[in-house]
Amino acid sequence: MSAAVLHAREPGAAYTVGLDFARSVHLYRLYQSRTYEGAVLGRGGREADRRLIERAFAFARQHLRFRGTPQLVPGRTAAPGADRLPDILCIGEFVWGRPVHSRAKSASSATLVWFQDSFAPPIDPAVQDNLREVNWAAIAEDWD
Repeated sequence: MSAAVLHAREPGAAYTVGLDFARSVHLYRLYQSRTYEGAVLGRGGREADRRLIERAFAFARQHLRFRGTPQLVPGRTAAPGADRLPDILCIGEFVWGRPVHSRAKSASSATLVWFQDSFAPPIDPAVQDNLREVNWAAIAEDWD
């Protein structure tokens, strides 16, 4: 996951997130790479994809230091009719201007992982729809 693009902020973009109630959150940071970059050709399958997702979670926590426990955005992981993930792995840190757990804090963030067919921005419309399925209160981390 070394050859990637890191975008700082997507000016003006807001996305609706939340199961309990809709929040308008902003994409603060976005890391992207080719999904199978560095993978051995001819290997793969669901187990390999599961390990790839786990490595993305660890990378977000340890190297990117994005806030919140990384979560996979619900919805499609494999391309329709294919046995592989879409071409681009995206790890985004989203920010909401309010805390979720403690009124002593000023904001909250969550780290979301998803796959789409091309580099963002924009975030794929299907992914945007699936953001509404994210339980922000369960995964967000409050901060000052």
